[in-house]
Amino acid sequence: MSIVPIFVVLTLGGCASNPGGPEASGPVFSPSSAATGSANASAPSTDPPTATSADPKQTDVFSLKVGDCLNDLDSLMVSDVPIVDCAAPHDLEVFDDFQVTDASWNPVALGNEADDGCTSRFAAFIGTSYDNSSLDVTSYKPTAMSWASGDRLISCMVGDSSAKTVGTLHGSAR
Repeated sequence: MSIVPIFVVLTLGGCASNPGGPEASGPVFSPSSAATGSANASAPSTDPPTATSADPKQTDVFSLKVGDCLNDLDSLMVSDVPIVDCAAPHDLEVFDDFQVTDASWNPVALGNEADDGCTSRFAAFIGTSYDNSSLDVTSYKPTAMSWASGDRLISCMVGDSSAKTVGTLHGSAR
């Protein structure tokens, strides 16, 4: 279990194709081929996926909410995310979100706040501490560009880097 430091994200972020979206940090998960193939959808959909549908629905990253399940992306900066029904195999589940407390955009402080905030909220959702868990935490956080537009939201996600999850991880104590 580890959280990728923010400076790694920033070093590689200049090459990303979606410079206005939040940055992703955390362990790398294997995206499904369906998610990778539809990552360039022309218009995001906010329609929820159908029951047990493994077909991802592209959703604006700013529309993510606690309880959403998604397949991870290869990109370090994202604008659209592939939401899937939690009953279908998926990589990540949004377990919490919170507003940044920093007054100015500072990539190191933002990374630390995301790491600390997500891991401190982990036990309430999973049922065991992050240090005692086999699961990984990752997050989406504001970029310099989205910060300038008023974005202050950090979305915390949990997943198992060794296998896709079916169902929710809430209360799993893993």
